[in-house]
Amino acid sequence: MSIAVRKYRGVTRIRVEDEMTIYSAGEMKEALVGALSHGDEFEVTLEQVAELDSSGVQLLLAFKQACERDGKSIRFLKPSAPVLEVLETLKLDPLFEHEEQEHDGEHDEAGEEQ
Repeated sequence: MSIAVRKYRGVTRIRVEDEMTIYSAGEMKEALVGALSHGDEFEVTLEQVAELDSSGVQLLLAFKQACERDGKSIRFLKPSAPVLEVLETLKLDPLFEHEEQEHDGEHDEAGEEQ
């Protein structure tokens, strides 16, 4: 599991890769909790998530709830087929409004377009 967190134009972008399972839940929770202090607007990109289990779903729900509780905005972007399948199976897809692409393109930390 890998999580990259960077900020661009006031938006904290979180890119999750590989798996979101019980095996990576501790590391993932630490990264997501740490990201909460990086801003008030979040975009979480899920297109590289190859596997999602109930632990991963719980972390996404907890992060979403923490953002909403603190008055922060959150968007889930580009969910992979495995992510969509799990969310639809659990009837949670309406809770995760998602968009197909990131705003303003993908940029590195220096703000350079990739």
